[in-house]
Amino acid sequence: MVDGTSPLVCPNGHEAPQDATSPKFCRHCGAALLTLCPAGHQTPLGGRFCRVCGTAMDTVAGQPAAFAPTAATAATGPTEVEREVADQTIPIPVVAPTTPARPTPAVGARRNGPWLVVAIVAVVVVLGLAGGLVFVVSSGHSPAHSTGSTSPKGSAHAAQTQSTPATSTTTTTTLPLQEQAAQAVASLLAQSVVDRSAINAASNDVSACGNLAQDQQTFDNAASSRQNLISQLSTLPNQSALPPSMIQYLNSAWQASQQVDQDYASWASDESSKGCSPNDTADPSYQAATQPNQQATLDKMAFASAWNPLATVYKLPTYQWNQL
Repeated sequence: MVDGTSPLVCPNGHEAPQDATSPKFCRHCGAALLTLCPAGHQTPLGGRFCRVCGTAMDTVAGQPAAFAPTAATAATGPTEVEREVADQTIPIPVVAPTTPARPTPAVGARRNGPWLVVAIVAVVVVLGLAGGLVFVVSSGHSPAHSTGSTSPKGSAHAAQTQSTPATSTTTTTTLPLQEQAAQAVASLLAQSVVDRSAINAASNDVSACGNLAQDQQTFDNAASSRQNLISQLSTLPNQSALPPSMIQYLNSAWQASQQVDQDYASWASDESSKGCSPNDTADPSYQAATQPNQQATLDKMAFASAWNPLATVYKLPTYQWNQL
């Protein structure tokens, strides 16, 4: 309870004496002065009800007479200032907080939802059909064939029918003509390599005055072998599938080598008949072999340059010129 001498306090903490001459507002800041309601709550001075609990303020014992309602006030109603204060002191009922309702979608949005779903489903169906059609076309079967019989007997027959062309293609496939011709040349070259090795050994033996009769026979055999190779090369199957210049180089090389083999056979015979002189390179037969030997070397080098790339393609043996 507030007695007549207790000071009044404004919201900003300024005090004012409580008596009949006290103003309704703070002289320092202009805020409404506060007083105590019967329940002990602070409420603005001049209000009719406590702003905290709603108790009528005119029942407060010791309320300054200056603030009690007068007949004039009751008849004419409160002044503007009193009305403002009264508005501030009207209790406001406390409402318990509630969960805000979820916003309701617009009518247009609800109508568009089903149509959107229908549109998406339609697009998926169209894409699925298109993918199936592409698969059928790419697999080489028409839709009519895909709807045929699905019985095990029909499937086995279809599998057998499909496998038959593949089997026949595999059995009837032949090597390219050029590869066949290259394999034939490779077989001739293998024989030429054997002859070349025997010739080198016999030539070294003549220079060392070894078994001259055997060396002469080796040279004669090599010359006959060269002639045989030249004949086979001239009748080589599918020769036209090979580079013409390559065949010409090989033919010319073997003809020159055949002449060298014959001259070396004469050289061995000369050394045997007149008495052998080691490293007798002055012998006329040995000298006669010099020119064809040089020609054979040039032709063999040209042939090897043309043969080795082709042999590599078909995985055939490659050679250096001095092996042929």
